Amino acid sequence: MPYGKITGVSAVDRLNIIAHDKFQEIVDEANRADSPLKLQKVYLDNESGSKKTKTVISTPNVNKKFISHTDDKDETDNTEPMYQKPAEQKFAQKVRESIQNHQKAPSSEYLLQKETLESIVSEAKQNYMIEQSDLPNIEDEPDNHKIAEEVARETIAGIIDIPQIILVPKGSSNIGYSQFTLNCDSIKYQPVERDLLIQRLNDNAREILSKNKTEETDVRLEDSLIQILQEFDDISYDEYNDILYNLCAQLINHIKGYLKNDKDVRNVVLYNQRQLANFIYGEMQKNRNDSVSDFEVKITKGFSTLKEIAFTADANTKPINYRETKFDKSKIGQIIFNGFSKCLYTTVKFDSDTERRFSVILEQESIKWFKPAQGQFQIYYQNGTDSSEYVPDFVSETKDTIFMIETKAKNQINAEEVKAKKKAAQVWCSHASEHNAKNGGKLWKYLLIPHEEVKDNMTLKNFEQNYLN
Repeated sequence: MPYGKITGVSAVDRLNIIAHDKFQEIVDEANRADSPLKLQKVYLDNESGSKKTKTVISTPNVNKKFISHTDDKDETDNTEPMYQKPAEQKFAQKVRESIQNHQKAPSSEYLLQKETLESIVSEAKQNYMIEQSDLPNIEDEPDNHKIAEEVARETIAGIIDIPQIILVPKGSSNIGYSQFTLNCDSIKYQPVERDLLIQRLNDNAREILSKNKTEETDVRLEDSLIQILQEFDDISYDEYNDILYNLCAQLINHIKGYLKNDKDVRNVVLYNQRQLANFIYGEMQKNRNDSVSDFEVKITKGFSTLKEIAFTADANTKPINYRETKFDKSKIGQIIFNGFSKCLYTTVKFDSDTERRFSVILEQESIKWFKPAQGQFQIYYQNGTDSSEYVPDFVSETKDTIFMIETKAKNQINAEEVKAKKKAAQVWCSHASEHNAKNGGKLWKYLLIPHEEVKDNMTLKNFEQNYLN
């Protein structure tokens, strides 16, 4: 009970049971003397309630080398600051800030070119002097060029180059819709009652909940759906009215095919108006004509620094080593893992034990790897009526390849959303590989791997041979 007792307020004390043809059977069952369907008091103690959680900020390892200390440093984190003197630390920070302004370079390796390095030193020195002007000069000036080069090298070692890729249409384009046949197999809505009969199980009293919705017999069913479809920005009624009415008619005819009469058809369409319109729009997106004369691929950044990642964890559970297997697998989403040597972050959170086991393989096979944060790649795919961001499970760099990796349950591999993510990722990898080929970088390859194939004896080469396509 919400308040631990009967309050006398019907809306608060009510237990709602919704049933179709079994309503009376439920009522009869509740009225039996030995029935389990009786009002009971349930007391929740603190231990059985929700556990306390904490927010953990996972900082890229390279970032930790340029700060003096970390208050919440993990006990297994052996990362030490590169510089001990405050002046050197301050100048190193200014170099890091200046590097942010040079991410348009083709790759992070360009940071070590003489011209780029001189620009970084000049900018960092200027910003450093501005902040130091009001402070007493009690330390020797730092060796600017030496620190700048060291910071640049550490930055290169502490990231995997991820170019920022933008596709810009050039020339004429023709994006629109044409007639097609709807696949309505998933549409099986049933009529709903306008009024709900409520019978209280404790005293058998009855009341009626009415939904104030008229029959609206003057509304043409096709118009009720088109009214919603016109809310989408890329649907022009004037341009596509014939197509819209044809698709709505197909859907309504499908509903007529499995319902008994026109009254039930009207009931289903009006009460599921938005869901049905969204279904039509989703099918239109799948059959959209995207005819563009040509695309120009623009690389706005050759690399980017890694983002901090925030995740929630059980406040009472300490991080555990990624090789540990003796833990409750069902609670893996609340556990932080550490102990990595090749990962670009000290602490990692996994969505499944398959991901944890895959990290064991990455530790053996990679030069460096990480789990990307949201917004690190900016890859988008069409998910029904929405454009959604795709964040891969892993990125791994080897001697000659950079892998973008997704692990998925075998029964989900052929799901429409998974295929849409794969297509978007493969297009991105193709453009990234082309960019890297021009600038002496490594090829990008996308792997979609079934959970069942993640085994300790597998290698990235095995996965590449079996799951590259």
